[in-house]
Amino acid sequence: MFFVANSGRDYYRHNSRRHPWRTVARVNRAHLRPGDTVLFRGGQHFDDAVLMPGWGYEVSGSGGRPITFGSYGLGRATIAQGIWLGTDWRHPRGPKHLTFKDLALGPVQGFQGTGDYIRLQHLKITNLLSGSRQEVGVMTRGSHWQIVNNAINRTGDSGMLLGFSADSPGAPQGGHGYFVYGNMITNTGIDPDISYGSHGIYVKVANATVTHNWIANFHDDGVSARYHDATVTNNVIGNGAIGIAWFQYDRIRGTSRFENNLIVGTTSAGIFVCGTRQSCRKPIENFIIRHNTLKRRSGEHLNLQPTAGRYQVADNP
Repeated sequence: MFFVANSGRDYYRHNSRRHPWRTVARVNRAHLRPGDTVLFRGGQHFDDAVLMPGWGYEVSGSGGRPITFGSYGLGRATIAQGIWLGTDWRHPRGPKHLTFKDLALGPVQGFQGTGDYIRLQHLKITNLLSGSRQEVGVMTRGSHWQIVNNAINRTGDSGMLLGFSADSPGAPQGGHGYFVYGNMITNTGIDPDISYGSHGIYVKVANATVTHNWIANFHDDGVSARYHDATVTNNVIGNGAIGIAWFQYDRIRGTSRFENNLIVGTTSAGIFVCGTRQSCRKPIENFIIRHNTLKRRSGEHLNLQPTAGRYQVADNP
């Protein structure tokens, strides 16, 4: 276990709670192994660098022994320049089996990274506004991410952009197997200089589950799904143009489920499936849209354009 505190010294060779390191940069140079934990002192700010674990060499955990980054003592530690997980020619998919929890990120950057089997838990990401290097709260690429019980507030762009490598219809998907649960995402897309769409959660990965989240005060879509087999259930979504939107980006037909969501205060549509009428690719997906409560401010209740698949639509008062 490794400790980091403002009172520490980076030259300590034997790290301990009594002899912590001082900077994020020293953590970036550490050769961490599966099962290791790095803890920053709660209530303190660490502003010297972006947290980039293992920059220049591989730092990965294993299935039962992730490498964990978090806080100790009272409250969360703040990593002002955020967290970044990168790749190089030796590790093109990035690290695996890392956990980040109980940290505050921003205002310079939130979380951006490429990897597999990454867990984000109890992070607080705030005030990523115009002029920062990254206006999205969480940007990911890879597969099998768990994003659980985080709070994201006041981002210039989207709250989450999951699978940022898939930039256009037909591009390779950005990953699969995501579980996004219990997050509170508020006040996103507030940068007036952004001319493209911004969303609460932008899902550009396949087989994603987005459930039991609270998403409020977004610009375009509360949840915007693009790839097959999206499950969007039991969310509270309010105050934006569209509650749940679908755009056909891949060429694989699955079944996407939009069920048991409470969607309020929308101005364009409660649930929208884009089609050729709106110059989108014609959907091929099957859809199950049931048991949603839709209380729009204006616009349409449901706007479901023709699909080459099938619709099952029932009980959406």
